[in-house]
Amino acid sequence: MKGYYFLVVLLLTALCGGGYVMYQQQYKMAVHVTPESENDPEWPSKKKWFDASEWLSTPQYIKINDFYVINTRYVPIGDLNSDQIIFYLKKG
Repeated sequence: MKGYYFLVVLLLTALCGGGYVMYQQQYKMAVHVTPESENDPEWPSKKKWFDASEWLSTPQYIKINDFYVINTRYVPIGDLNSDQIIFYLKKG
């Protein structure tokens, strides 16, 4: 009987720990960077992970995958050939 309770507690601990890890993964994002050496096993591009919870916890950004987000409140740009594009990009 003691072994049964131990097994149940161990299983619940593992499930809670796994759930916490999955919850934290939703705020992690990555960018591709070039490794310093060509001998790096991740050559030619390496994933650099960072915490994006500051952006992803707001409804303005929707995570698509580990690399891309959608900004739901973007500033539309009418004419891409205008000199004002730099102003719009800095504003957005």
